[in-house]
Amino acid sequence: MKFTLISEHGEGLGIATHLSSEGHSVTMLTANGTKSGQGIVNRDKEIKEVGDVVIYDSNVYGRQADDVSKQGIWVLGASQWGSLIANDMEYKQNVIKAIGWDTDKVPNGIQFYTTVWFNGSNYIAGYNSIVYHRLMSGGHGPDVGGVGYISSFAPISTRVHKELLNPLKPVLRRVNHRGCFHIRTMVTGDMFSVKDISASIGPMALTLLENSKLSTSEILLRLFNET
Repeated sequence: MKFTLISEHGEGLGIATHLSSEGHSVTMLTANGTKSGQGIVNRDKEIKEVGDVVIYDSNVYGRQADDVSKQGIWVLGASQWGSLIANDMEYKQNVIKAIGWDTDKVPNGIQFYTTVWFNGSNYIAGYNSIVYHRLMSGGHGPDVGGVGYISSFAPISTRVHKELLNPLKPVLRRVNHRGCFHIRTMVTGDMFSVKDISASIGPMALTLLENSKLSTSEILLRLFNET
């Protein structure tokens, strides 16, 4: 198959290298002069002909992704809905509250992430992660967004399904979301609050590719097969 990866900062290079190693034709385009992937995968300066699947690794391409999708081309990784969540804080908070999640009950605790891959109808994969945000070990130093994480691929618990995934599913179906979705919760004891959501492809999304018996192309194609 032919895949086209359109990248803002090179975060999708992991997908490109997996697909290339599986024998697929992969072309990578990067913005802002980023040289990510040079000498590793085929690169181009402009889109001459898109592949069977176009992958965007940033929701900055939300409008472009939706326009390409309307042409009947399979698109992953970006949408205008994902862009709204990423850029409009008020809208994001309204989505969280509409789902019924609490946002204020737990101000401090363990940063707990749940990542799912969704095919427009159902989840095809899901796992949990603990992300380390502090610059130094032991939780010290400034919060720099992320310095590493540990993911668990054990079966997701009944409570996570009940409290997080089941209420989220109708929303993802309504917007016909295909790809990754992340929920960041703050947990202490048996209480939690949802602090953030994201529909982007990022490091935790790519973790699935390293922990599956399926090939990367099989995983991606399952996102277009609702059965």
